[in-house]
Amino acid sequence: MGFKGKSFFTVVEFGTSKISVVHCTTGKNGEAEIIGFSSKDSNGAIIKGDVIDVRKTEQILSHALNAADESVGSYFGRGDVYFLISGRGISSLRGEGCVMLYDENRTITQEHIKEADEKAQMGVPIPPDKIDVDRFTSYYVLDNNIRVRDPLNHTASRLDSVLHIIMAEQNKRNTIREILHEAGFEGEISDIFSGVASAYGTLSRDERENGVLMIDIGAGKIDYLGIVDDGVVVSGVLPVGMDNLANDLSIGLDLPFSLARRLLYDGRIEAAKNAGEAFLEIASVNDVVHRDIPIASVEKIINLRLQETFTILKEMMENKGVLQSFQSGLVLTGGGAKIPSVSEFASGVLGCHKRIASAPEMIGMTQEMKDPRYAAILGSVRYIEEMFQLGVGLSLVNVADVFENIAGGLMDKMKKVTKVFSK
Repeated sequence: MGFKGKSFFTVVEFGTSKISVVHCTTGKNGEAEIIGFSSKDSNGAIIKGDVIDVRKTEQILSHALNAADESVGSYFGRGDVYFLISGRGISSLRGEGCVMLYDENRTITQEHIKEADEKAQMGVPIPPDKIDVDRFTSYYVLDNNIRVRDPLNHTASRLDSVLHIIMAEQNKRNTIREILHEAGFEGEISDIFSGVASAYGTLSRDERENGVLMIDIGAGKIDYLGIVDDGVVVSGVLPVGMDNLANDLSIGLDLPFSLARRLLYDGRIEAAKNAGEAFLEIASVNDVVHRDIPIASVEKIINLRLQETFTILKEMMENKGVLQSFQSGLVLTGGGAKIPSVSEFASGVLGCHKRIASAPEMIGMTQEMKDPRYAAILGSVRYIEEMFQLGVGLSLVNVADVFENIAGGLMDKMKKVTKVFSK
């Protein structure tokens, strides 16, 4: 395997259920290739996207990195690394900037757009305990009443820019950066909101243009990102995941948590329901049948949790005034999306049709990596790949900063983040 003339980078995902690593190369054309992969159980070191046990996290990451190295066939090195950030402390701000046009023809130029974008950026003070992770232009407004995606060459007396900024807790980010430093990474350490990464890996152009809500359902939390007319309008993290549902089953049915979690994913519940069976047969560790649980009891517990979870998400979308804008419906991914009852409730409660999305196709990916559980980490590879194709490179302090290097200015290119989603 020849790597001459290629660039190298690693992506790490710190999830509630797993710590995953991918080693990648990119050639001169920016096309990424996965050459190493590993995923190890988090074993309680990560809860809802937060590092709970630093030492254990370092140990699991070390095992995952070594296993990924072995899949490469040699030591990959510890250069530039990206990590996905999510969980508690993820929030967003809305920035607005206004420019008045006084010239005779009042035609909007690139300079007007740049000025409006810069004012939108400067008008949003980032709290000292926060760091901005991703920035996107949501949309533009002409003369206070006409919303457009691209105002260039339009005629107006006033131009407003609306900006969406995704933030994370500074201390949380620094903790993960230190863990990666301890793992030996000596290059740039950059972060990407996992909801953005999942969107890059799953959304089509038509979905982004017509309005879509991406929901990544993980073990400890749910990431979401809403896009309308190629502009990000909502984002965030709901601190509820499939482990909460497994915990409900564990308590309500008096089962070990590990068994309750396995029941959610192994298809036995759905198979029993579809077969019209009244009871779910539960076996002990030694496969000795010891209980028959009424399917109705199982369904009731699952339905209550899912109804509550997606009702919360629906109310958040309604409060933002964006739910009716998602004409393309929902795109569901993550491990929870594989559970039929979960995807059905999401669609039913939010009143949108759904599509289940797997991880994006990438050069070098294995069959295992096509699982929706890896949509975020592979979506981040797609993101980085497309940044390379724009000629930016990997040495980023902040994902949004890539656009500083493209002609037209930083804020002018923020709106193009969603325009380099998967082609």
